[in-house]
Formats: sequence, structure tokens, C-alpha cells
Amino acid sequence: MKKRVLSALLCVAMVATMLIGCGSNEAATEETKATESTEATEETVVVKLGIAPGSGQVLSAIAEDKGFYAEEGIEVENVVISSADEALASLVAGKVDVESTYGTYLPLQYVAAEENITIISGYMLTGAMAIVAQLGTEFNGAESFIGATLATAGGLGMHQITGPIMDAGGDPNTDVTWLNLGSAPDRIEAVRSGEAEYAILPTGYASVAEEAGLEVMAYSSDIFPEYSCCRTMANADWVAENPETVQKLIKCWIRALQVFKADREYAVSLTAEQLDLEEDYVAAYMLDEHFQLQVDPAYKIVKRAWDIDKQVGAFDTDDAVLDEHFNHELYKAALDECVEQYYDEDPTFYDECLTYYDENNVNITE
Repeated sequence: MKKRVLSALLCVAMVATMLIGCGSNEAATEETKATESTEATEETVVVKLGIAPGSGQVLSAIAEDKGFYAEEGIEVENVVISSADEALASLVAGKVDVESTYGTYLPLQYVAAEENITIISGYMLTGAMAIVAQLGTEFNGAESFIGATLATAGGLGMHQITGPIMDAGGDPNTDVTWLNLGSAPDRIEAVRSGEAEYAILPTGYASVAEEAGLEVMAYSSDIFPEYSCCRTMANADWVAENPETVQKLIKCWIRALQVFKADREYAVSLTAEQLDLEEDYVAAYMLDEHFQLQVDPAYKIVKRAWDIDKQVGAFDTDDAVLDEHFNHELYKAALDECVEQYYDEDPTFYDECLTYYDENNVNITE
């Protein structure tokens, strides 16, 4: 792997795509071009999106590249924020409007603390997060974690690991030794040196681990399907003041998801170009079946993560608090609008979206 790829990997937990702003639509005729251009500029709404250095999200990149943002009068302004803690603090303070690449665990902690954020949609449902060990290791799913040392970045905050451990009869608080290492290369080295039996790696690092002589045992989604890798959260005041903008933003991402599912090769090329990475590297994870995107907010899936986090002692907050900080209505309104306008472009995709919504957004406390 080339040096610039490895350098990018050191600062990126989940590789996606950079976002750029968008402009207004052209006028229909020569006579009205100046007037309509001015009106479009005046009506353009700027959305401040918090992103990690060198990353962003592929759906936003597609929405920009395909002109979806411009059609809706949205301009996305990137605000680069290094750490997840800083990102959530910036969101609460209103320095950014929305974020989507900072996991699920930390947002739920902020929700539990009744901070000023609202979950408005999903982004990465599952990442290609490899579980690696030394060559020849016998792996029996989550049962193998009981009594072992796991090198992770999140420890007890990784509900996709702690949930299956509890399902296997273990106690994540006492039956597992958590070796918390923020750097994925450090986690790989911990397994290679024998300091840990297993490492849970972020999306994009499976090939790096294999180059280091380790073996991929499975992926997080193999032991916990649809675990909610990342949720999209927004400043609650901003959502209350700008519901139409939120709906338009989500509408663009739904359309981008249709493009992504129909042509992942295009998404690979777009990602590689914008992040200056080799296409072979991007394809290794973006074409992987474990890399799954889903814009649906998926209440049931988030609630499952919430329940697991409560079980391991992350917080002890009434479930009604989650409902108060969860907005699925704006996503549904955006989806209905997409169905009305674009259904014939891909009936199967939109039928799946409607079914998925019905299956994953019921039983919300009234």
C-alpha cells in the first residue's frame, strides 16, 4: 500500500468522502437568467456539517456531485473536527448543524444526558469492521471473546460486541479484558505481538491487518447484523427552526443512497478521487457486503443499542428521553416526497425503503 494511503488511514476511523459546497440552478431562459440566479442565491440555505479530518460521507459526496443539493437550494459547508468528543460538543453549542460520522455510542450518551441534539436519520448501518486475530486462531463467534483480551477503541461502548457477548452468556464488565487503543495500527500490533487475542478494526483496515500477517475472523455485522455503526444527529434547536431544510437534506441523501446501491463502482471512483486514495484500496471496503448504508433513522435498531448500553452501565436514563431526542417524521416526509417524485426511477429501491421504515420505526412512545 502506498505511503499516502497509510498516512490517511492513521487519522481516519471510517473512510468516506469529502463534501464540497453547491451553487444555484441556472435559469430557464436568457431573459430571466439574472433574476432567477439572484433569487436562487438568496434562497440557498447553508448547512454546516461536522466531519472528521480526511473523511465525510459518501452520500453527501454523491448528492453534491449529482446536483441534488443544488436542486434543493442547499449548500453544505464542511467544518473539520478531529475528535468525536469535540464534534458532539460543537454540535450542542450550535457551531455545526449536523454530523453523521461519529458513531452511535457517543451520541446516545449525549442523548442520555439530555443534551441539545436530535437523531434525524441514519448513515452507516454497518461498516466493514474486521475482527482480526493471529493466523490459525479458532473463532466461535462472540463466545470466543469471553476470557480474552480485545483491542478496541470503544471498549464497553461497542454495543455490536458487548451485545453478542451477553447473548453468549458472558458479562462484558468482568469476562473480557478491554485494551483500549485509539489507533487502528496499534490494535493490529497488539494482536501481532500477542498482547491481545483479538482486535476490532474500523472500516478500511482489514487489508492492512492481513498485510501485517493477521487473519480476518469475521466482521462485526456477522455477529450483530444491522448494529447501527453511525447515526446522523443534529442540533435540536436547529432542527426545530429549520424542519424544511432538514427534510431537504435527508431527501438528497435518500436519492444519493439509490445511486450508491445502483452503482457502487461510481461511489468508489468518487471517493478515491476526492480523498486521493487508490481505487483498489477504496474498493476493498466499499464493495464489501459488510459496508452497508441506510438513511432510515431506524428507531428499533437505535433502541436496541440504547438497551445494551444501559445494561453495561453506560447510563441509566428513562427510555422516554431517547424518544424525545429522536425524530423519524422528517425522514418519512422526505421519503414520501422522493417516492412521489422519483419512484419510477427505481421502484424496487423505494419499495424497500418504505418497508424498512415500517419495520424499524414503530413502537415509539407517544
